[in-house]
Amino acid sequence: MSKFVSKKILKKVLIERKEDAFKGQNGKVLIIGGSIEYIGSPALAALAALKFADIVEIFAPEKAALAMNSFSPDIITKKFSGNYFEKKHVKEILKKTENFDVVLIGNGLGRNKKTKEFVNALIPKIKIPKVIDADAIKMLEGKTENSLFLPHIMEFKEQFRAKPSMNLNERISLTRKKAKEFNTTILLKGKTDVISNGKKTLLNKTGHQRMAVIGTGDVLAGIVSGFAAKNSLFDSACAGAFVAGLLGEKAFEEKGQYFTAMDLINSIPEVMKALER
Repeated sequence: MSKFVSKKILKKVLIERKEDAFKGQNGKVLIIGGSIEYIGSPALAALAALKFADIVEIFAPEKAALAMNSFSPDIITKKFSGNYFEKKHVKEILKKTENFDVVLIGNGLGRNKKTKEFVNALIPKIKIPKVIDADAIKMLEGKTENSLFLPHIMEFKEQFRAKPSMNLNERISLTRKKAKEFNTTILLKGKTDVISNGKKTLLNKTGHQRMAVIGTGDVLAGIVSGFAAKNSLFDSACAGAFVAGLLGEKAFEEKGQYFTAMDLINSIPEVMKALER
């Protein structure tokens, strides 16, 4: 029988910051995402990741990146030519990934032929840990090591060629099987999240049904990536799912059915301070 994630996971993933710590020592996150059509997704992920890591930078097509800069002075972007990522951007990005601890890719990329070529040329060559979300899940072909996928049911079906059952035990079995087969870690999102790396499997039951609203998945991806800058992908997935779910529960208590993704981000400090007591 699989166990549930608990508050204990935070003791493993939260960084004890030293008095003489310098900027970047406590995690550097790179987010690759955005397009002329989708601007908010990478920004939400970045703002969430910044609550846990020292440095978060977004690589995005130039117009999207400029728009993201207007959201908050905390957002740092590197701008790439064009309205979408293309294969021509791969070489430059690969060189720069070495300066980060983890890469989150997929949020707001869009789905077109040239971006699909970009995704499949870039992801297998990235050496550092990878958190793969949203459009990157849908476009990536084949296996990739040192990675964590964050799919909902339909994205799981597209990437792993199998549709999860609504029966929880069957979902657990399938997630574990595919994580082992693809040599990866999977956080299958749902009423009960299933997290597995093929060897270890845990469940998460925090959350609220309103978290199906747009943007909350990007917040989850940002939190997971913030943790993954200094922790294993499996532990980061467990902690991220647990914390994001608690944020959703708190947002519902305060705002009812009317909360948005930004409400989750804004409540991170209060929720984390309560958890640390």
